[in-house]
Amino acid sequence: MFSEPQDGRGHAQTVASTIVSFGCRPAERRCGALPKWRIRRLEEFLAANIEKRIRLGDMAAAVGLSKMHFAAQFRVATGYRPREYLLFKRVERAKAMMTAGAMPLVEVAFAAGFNAQAHFSTVFKRFTGKSPAQWKQDYRYAA
Repeated sequence: MFSEPQDGRGHAQTVASTIVSFGCRPAERRCGALPKWRIRRLEEFLAANIEKRIRLGDMAAAVGLSKMHFAAQFRVATGYRPREYLLFKRVERAKAMMTAGAMPLVEVAFAAGFNAQAHFSTVFKRFTGKSPAQWKQDYRYAA
């Protein structure tokens, strides 16, 4: 056997040096960014299906990845979570519809993929700082 000082410092130093040598390195990022060709494929999928219910699994399948791998790569590439990006795209679609004609806001909400006008208004205001009605009115006056 080996001899150790009575106060236990020898054992503590051995444990500390083992921890330092094995476990105290900063974690390395294991996931790269989503390639541009996959982002283009996602954009095409969203444009064709924006009014439908779209889940994380649907977006991941559209680019040929698992849900978790897609979500991680997408966030590295864009800085956004896939759900937030989907909501952003829906707001952009709603803006385009509001500028193109006199469609009632409830119809705009459903055509942009929202299930309720209240949710549409909440999300729209979060992204633009204005309610859909205020934004539409301001757009008309600016044009």
